[in-house]
Amino acid sequence: MDSLAARSRVRSRKRFLLAAMGCAGGMVLFDQTVVAVALTPMARDLGLDAAAMYRVVLIYVLSLSSLAAVVGMIARRFGFPRTVRCGVVLFAAAGWVVLRSRRPVLDLRLMRLRAFAVAVALTFLVQAGQLSLMLHAAVHLQQVEHLSVLTSGVALLALVVPLGAGTYLSGRLRDRFGSARAATVTGLACAAAGVAVWTSALASGDPYWQIPGMLAAGLGMGMPIPALSAEMMNSVPDDARADASVLRQTLRQMGGAFGIAVIGAVALTGKDRTANGAGVFTGAATVAGFVGAGVFLTLAFVLALTMLPRRTDLTPP
Repeated sequence: MDSLAARSRVRSRKRFLLAAMGCAGGMVLFDQTVVAVALTPMARDLGLDAAAMYRVVLIYVLSLSSLAAVVGMIARRFGFPRTVRCGVVLFAAAGWVVLRSRRPVLDLRLMRLRAFAVAVALTFLVQAGQLSLMLHAAVHLQQVEHLSVLTSGVALLALVVPLGAGTYLSGRLRDRFGSARAATVTGLACAAAGVAVWTSALASGDPYWQIPGMLAAGLGMGMPIPALSAEMMNSVPDDARADASVLRQTLRQMGGAFGIAVIGAVALTGKDRTANGAGVFTGAATVAGFVGAGVFLTLAFVLALTMLPRRTDLTPP
């Protein structure tokens, strides 16, 4: 009887942890969507041109990536549950914790593990494409299609909702095939194809024609990350999983910053085509952003196809 009660408590704790992780991931996606949708009215109110809009997003993403490392150290020192409950208060002590710690903020030695390094590289590339795509899509809907902030946010649900569905499908595929390869390769192929379809529909000027591409891109981009996260955690020893999680999340956010920086630099080199005299984006900027996102996703697809194993040993080293 006691054994049954203990197993029930363990299952309850696992469900709570899974729900907490799901909510946290949803909050990050929601936050990125809000930033993308709010960028245009913020630029209009503050008089920001196209270059300044890119800088705003870069500051946001770089801040997020740096805080991921700091919060990871706090969780490693004080424990995950206490960090979640007291996170807001502990932010004030972040600097003190980093300075007093004898361990590095980011344990880059984990990159010597081939499976971990490949999964991190893929996560980096996926985030570079995903954040760039979401940013340019939100700006396009408002500045080119002239939709309101609310309407553009609703329109982006065609991208965001399939992302959630993709995360669910990712776990099912990994369990069935025993590795992250099936979910990652399939997802990236779907995402790259969706971006191509979406880009070709931009010229129509009708947001409804963009929905098929949005659905495919969202579903595809939602599939790699959960499977790759499991692959990363499985590739490191148990006592290094906290460090691995911190490094993964930090480099993932840095991937988003890298994507915005590269695509923004390319778009701004053709500023006469991508922005008008007031610094407002034109359709050419959207195409540049979408093509850049497609390139990152295609690179990730090639890397996954050539480097991910067909099956993974479920016993960590």
